[in-house]
Order: sequence, then structure tokens, then C-alpha cells
Amino acid sequence: QTCALPICEVRLTEISNPEAVGFMLDYMYGMDAGVWQDYNPRTQEINKDVLRLARRFRLPGLTDRAVHWLSKDLTTGNVVERLSICDDFGLDLLRERILEQLTFNRRALAEISHSPKIMQYPKLMQDLLQMAAAAAGDDGSRGKRQKK
Repeated sequence: QTCALPICEVRLTEISNPEAVGFMLDYMYGMDAGVWQDYNPRTQEINKDVLRLARRFRLPGLTDRAVHWLSKDLTTGNVVERLSICDDFGLDLLRERILEQLTFNRRALAEISHSPKIMQYPKLMQDLLQMAAAAAGDDGSRGKRQKK
């Protein structure tokens, strides 16, 4: 960032999607509030750029919009990527909620545990196992063998 009166220049070298900058400017200038109801970046990369901008310029409201979009339409095909985004951006609350939902959906958990993508995230795999074990431990009948 360099400023020389009367012009100020900001370089956004880590941002590759101009659409993300547009979302940030709309947010900052309070353009039509209805725009946020339709906040729908075309790609996950654009949303990640919005998260980068929100972090860099300390815009929690912009972060909220990106987090809301990140939490929508979760599938077993995209959940690992979204959890890794949560880790990258310190979105602990969203990460916790997603993991919690996975813990109670055995079918989804099984599908994700067999996904090649999960192998790239050993910490995530460990967290899933711990949450699943804790959930199984909550039900006293699970994991116990019946005596004959």
C-alpha cells in the first residue's frame, strides 16, 4: 500500500479474482443491502479471496457473508475442502459444526473416510475419529459386548 496525495494505491497481490474485490467494495460502500441476499460467488476460489480480503482489511461482516456461503450446500464431495478452508482461515465455529454433523451421519462419515482427499489432511482425519469415538461413547450401549 502506497499513498501519495491525492491518490492512494493498494496492491492486492494475493487476490486473483477481481469479483472478490467487487464483493468487498460493495460491502464497504454499503451498496444495495439486497445484494448480500444474493451473495453467490461463482467459485470456491472467489469465496476464498473474499475471506482473504476480509481478513486483511478486518471486515468481520464480509467474513460472515463468505462463511455463510461456505456452509451452504455441503456434500460428501466438498466437505473435506471446506473443512480445510475452515482450518486455513481459522473458522473454528463453522469447522466444529460441520464435524458435529458428520459425526451423526454414519453414511457420510464412512464415505468421507474412504475418500482419497482425506488422506491429504491427517489432522482432519484424526479429529473425525475423535468426534466419532466421543459420539459412540455418549451412547452407553454402543461398543459394549453383551454377555451371554
